[in-house]
Amino acid sequence: MEARRAIYGPAPPSRFVTVADGFARRGQHADAAGILRASLAASPGDGEAWLALANALTEHAAGQLTPAAVFAYERAERADPGNPGPGFFLGVALIRNGRLQQARGLWAGMLAAAPADAPWREGLEERLARLDLLIAQAAGE
Repeated sequence: MEARRAIYGPAPPSRFVTVADGFARRGQHADAAGILRASLAASPGDGEAWLALANALTEHAAGQLTPAAVFAYERAERADPGNPGPGFFLGVALIRNGRLQQARGLWAGMLAAAPADAPWREGLEERLARLDLLIAQAAGE
């Protein structure tokens, strides 16, 4: 939640996202997802709410990347094109699911499309380098 807020801040999220974050902090991810679904019915263009829903759905499924979570990540991207949050967190979920090459492709594509002065670029470059080390280790290099 803190990483998501760092990406979407400094403006505060909707009150529904704030309440859902409280449930998620207590491990009540299904409740958080329910609140976010209700919020999105009223405000379908809220990219941060879509991302919070994607993350809540992934956590509720014990880290598994479900079709519903993928849909929510995609909607978050459509709601706020160019925002690195959806791609970053989808990449994290892919890594957690052992899909390292797919995560690498996603993050490398984000970097290729990002402006040279994007404030998040350096952090993603560092994470991509660490992912490359992980991929090399997994390959036995």
